[in-house]
Amino acid sequence: MRISFRYVSAVVAVACGATFAATVHAVPTYYTSRPAFTADGGVTTTTTIDFDGLAAGTDLTGSTISGVTFTAPGVSPLEVILGATGVRNPMSPSSGTKVLSPGGSSTSLENDDLEMVFGTPVRAAGMDV
Repeated sequence: MRISFRYVSAVVAVACGATFAATVHAVPTYYTSRPAFTADGGVTTTTTIDFDGLAAGTDLTGSTISGVTFTAPGVSPLEVILGATGVRNPMSPSSGTKVLSPGGSSTSLENDDLEMVFGTPVRAAGMDV
């Protein structure tokens, strides 16, 4: 299953639940907090992916973490950066000190595309953006 997101530099919370279905085109349900997302009865198992265990400057383009492969459809690398450094301004990581930033800290790389390919089918995916 492929899900593409634009303008993402955040912690990713991947969950097997009830928002995106592989074969059914359902209307997405949007949540404004992780507790609201995990409280949904359809969310039964969750896997959290954060970037705090990786060194700043790590390029995750093409890397697989917890069964999710991260790719960048554009030319920008998917780089782990310190949230306090940010790109143009500091960012507020939700889990620690680091975020995933398409293009890293470079202001010349503005193609912020992110594609996540799940190794096994999922019914829901959530992230802090």
